[in-house]
Amino acid sequence: MKRQSIRNGVFVSLLPELSVVCGDLVVEDGIIVGVGDGVAKGIDDAVDAQGALILPGLVNAHTHLYSALAVGMDGPAEPPTNFSETLERIWWRLDRALDEESLRYSALVGGLEAARSGVTVLMDHHASPSFIRGSLSVIADALSSVGVGAVLCYETTDRGGPQKREEGIAENEAFIHLTETQWAGRYRGLVGAHASFTLDDVTLGQLASLVHATGRGLHIHVAEDPVDFRYGAPIERLDGAGLLGPNTVLGHGVHLGRESLRRVAESGAWLVHNPRSNMNNAVGYAKLAVDGFENLALGTDGIGCDVLTEARVAFFKAREEGLHQDCWTLPLRLLQGGLRMAEAQLGGVRGRFEVGAVGDVVQTDYVPATALNADNLVGHMLFGFDRSHIQFVWANGREIWPTPLDVHDIATKATSAASDLWKRMEALDG
Repeated sequence: MKRQSIRNGVFVSLLPELSVVCGDLVVEDGIIVGVGDGVAKGIDDAVDAQGALILPGLVNAHTHLYSALAVGMDGPAEPPTNFSETLERIWWRLDRALDEESLRYSALVGGLEAARSGVTVLMDHHASPSFIRGSLSVIADALSSVGVGAVLCYETTDRGGPQKREEGIAENEAFIHLTETQWAGRYRGLVGAHASFTLDDVTLGQLASLVHATGRGLHIHVAEDPVDFRYGAPIERLDGAGLLGPNTVLGHGVHLGRESLRRVAESGAWLVHNPRSNMNNAVGYAKLAVDGFENLALGTDGIGCDVLTEARVAFFKAREEGLHQDCWTLPLRLLQGGLRMAEAQLGGVRGRFEVGAVGDVVQTDYVPATALNADNLVGHMLFGFDRSHIQFVWANGREIWPTPLDVHDIATKATSAASDLWKRMEALDG
């Protein structure tokens, strides 16, 4: 039996609604078996939190682990002037240059970044056109060594031709079936697709067939930039193909109109807000993402895995856009949405400190200097604690941060893999 316990903590449950309780916690084999005053009494190795804040494990609902080795990379010789050129000159060159080694170290580095950020589940949207078959298993194995759970997919696209499209669809299907027997429920697959503007109607039909055959949802970029309307309104195309539903994950939605958003809401699909990436790519602001939409979650779109910082940026951007009424509830809604997504995708009761819930736990050293309760937690989140306060992270019955892995060795090998990756990128044609 694996047991972790904490005494004298301030435990914040994010679901089903926000609550703050002081006391102790006991987790056995990754499941909470005790919470409240004195439940850790007599446990000699219980950690004394000394009145510090304790959070449930967090969720990054849309990211790209393959970008982890892009940190510090030189920009293209001809700087991009719009979103399409950014894809063509940077990200589509990077994903084409990925091989098995660089992918493994991308996943390791990204997984460690998630763990130290208190993220115990991430939803990754992957592409590596030169290494498709088995790519999702490489990611899952790397994340398993770190201890972070995930929902993975391969982004099917027509941009590499019919053969690459078929390989992408096959990789999604193979991984979905593989997770039924491997990784003990910590990893699941979705059907991945890049974006409407790189998918013809035939491909959409193939994706729909796989969604219906497997019972899994679609994970796709939607309306990140106006280029996504090349073949018509993306939501209408997806809806027409039968690809909107409760398991559908839509990244961005920056340029969705009210009618499209209504159709998304009625379908039960999820919209994932990625404010830092949208600002970085100068594609606009997803105002409708905070306009009463219920199934809303938070992603980083490959800019690290720090969802606490992402939630802060979402708040400040909403303030800047004049959304004063909605912005105070936004950070909490985003984090809650990610946890509800993880419950739906991976199962288990998450995001709360109660007996029987998943025992993914983030222990901080944040001892508030002012009152902390359910009414003002967002204020502490925005102006008090951040990732720097995280001390320990538990997931699936093990401590994943600080990590037992040799971080120095991983960094050394990742640096070498990144150098080779960048050289392959330079050698590629446009």
